[in-house]
Amino acid sequence: MLGRETTNNSVPGGGLDWEELLQQLYPRALAIAARILRDRELAADAAQNALLKVYRHLGEVRDRQALPAWLHRVVSNEAYLTLRVYQREAVTETVEGWTNTTGDPAELATFRAEFLRAMRTLAPEFQEAVVLCDVMGWKVQDAAAQCGVPVGTLKSRLFRGRENLRGLLADFRLRKEETAVQRPMEDLLFDYLEGRLDAVAEAKLESQLQEDQGLRGRLEEQREFLRLLHSLTGKISLSSAEIAAKIGEVYAEIRDYSYLTEQTLIGGESPQTLVHKTWFKKPDLLRSEAEHPVFGSFTAIVRGQDAVLRVGDESRPQRTRVDAEMLKSMGVDFGVTLRAISAGHSTRLLGTEYVEGRNCYHLLLLQAAPGAEAGQVSSHIWLDKLTWMPLLTEEYNSEGVLVSRKVVRNLTLNTGLPDSLFEFPAEVAAEAAPAPEVKPPRACSLAEVKAALPFEPFLLQDSSLVLHACYLLDLSGSPVAMLNYHLPGDPLPEVTLTQAVVYHTNLPPGVPTEEMEIRGEKAVYIPMETFKVKGFLSFQREGVYLNLGGNGSKEQLLAWAGSLATSGGGKKEG
Repeated sequence: MLGRETTNNSVPGGGLDWEELLQQLYPRALAIAARILRDRELAADAAQNALLKVYRHLGEVRDRQALPAWLHRVVSNEAYLTLRVYQREAVTETVEGWTNTTGDPAELATFRAEFLRAMRTLAPEFQEAVVLCDVMGWKVQDAAAQCGVPVGTLKSRLFRGRENLRGLLADFRLRKEETAVQRPMEDLLFDYLEGRLDAVAEAKLESQLQEDQGLRGRLEEQREFLRLLHSLTGKISLSSAEIAAKIGEVYAEIRDYSYLTEQTLIGGESPQTLVHKTWFKKPDLLRSEAEHPVFGSFTAIVRGQDAVLRVGDESRPQRTRVDAEMLKSMGVDFGVTLRAISAGHSTRLLGTEYVEGRNCYHLLLLQAAPGAEAGQVSSHIWLDKLTWMPLLTEEYNSEGVLVSRKVVRNLTLNTGLPDSLFEFPAEVAAEAAPAPEVKPPRACSLAEVKAALPFEPFLLQDSSLVLHACYLLDLSGSPVAMLNYHLPGDPLPEVTLTQAVVYHTNLPPGVPTEEMEIRGEKAVYIPMETFKVKGFLSFQREGVYLNLGGNGSKEQLLAWAGSLATSGGGKKEG
């Protein structure tokens, strides 16, 4: 069934509201299909496929009064096509010579499914001609009379429809010859979601999905990513090639950019704002600067996978390397930005508005509220139409209260940024960069955290907080787990706990610290007072290095640290 989340209100029908129109058309389409097919499920499929065709060709309707008759013809064609494919085994007889098929039942079944999909891609007038003449077996004169067109016009439509089918079924033959070539899983998932896999490939993938929970999670991520792209492009079906082409089109518009970001945390005694500046130049030059209220200045310069980081005004810059995924997450790949936006959310396009003088898509993202019995946390994001950059992001808790706001100001494009902006400091420019070590965290489940760590992970024993998200990252070959705990209904973490068998706290010199004890263990406390992190504790327990930061007083942080426990005593057996 077509749903509100998978359609775009802005349709090619001269300002028609598709969702409103869909509510009127679907019952009528279902009734037409049911009269022909006498099977509720098949009728629902036929009605949906017909409405997809109506959606794609709505802009061709010049007279609103003609819409009911046109709908009747499109739905009838789809129903007759479905009837022929599902009730007769000899579909290949009607297209004999269009492709080479054997007598193998599995291959014939696959071909029938391919034939049905190919037919559904034809323009309505071509599909109607092929259905009447090649599927239903009507004479050309009778088909012309039924369509209300001259015989010559019907013959022309039939010829063009057949030619289109030959090309589509030739693609099927090529795909059959290429079955030994392993396609990227992302392409398979996209084609599965858009209904483009043949019957054999679809059955194989569904078997994999049943056995692989991680693959099912990737499927859901791709589903939300597609929903977002459908909204932005106005299309309700996209192939992986079309997606790559669209992202490439967006990327091609940009040679360089710069902007200023202001992120404000609403709440507490007073709002807090963190400001940072970003510059980017193709193909892979990036510079980011920020001022942290505790650590002082922060500067990162990236040239390809080589990078230099400086934290604090007095610290020496450090030469390092970043892996390809980390590079993408730093703003070079706009497709990664869209995936991050859509992950775990249901997306809807609310329209277009101007932000900071630029025309933007206004998106609403909804997600189940962490720990809340009812309600959802929501985000409103305004994406620049040209670059797909988020220019304004507002996050609300489950009660509809704004908790965070991030705005991009002074966005400039293609100004010819000088290379000198991205030069490494002289004191480290000649140093050899180490092997790639800076990697982005990977979202995962608690079960995956337990499987990855060589010890039983410590968990926070505070019933007022909910474990909302888990991440794993690799640090010099050793896994580090990061657990985010939220207050019920709050989209932002209240406490973040990291743990590993290696020391993973890298504080710049000069940061004020206080030594203390937690259950007889030495600990270091760092006051933060910024962005929902009032303080930070670093300590070691049972051979595990633990870092705990949160939106609480020093006493609350100590209480949280004291409550940490494992289900298996801290060490894995065996």
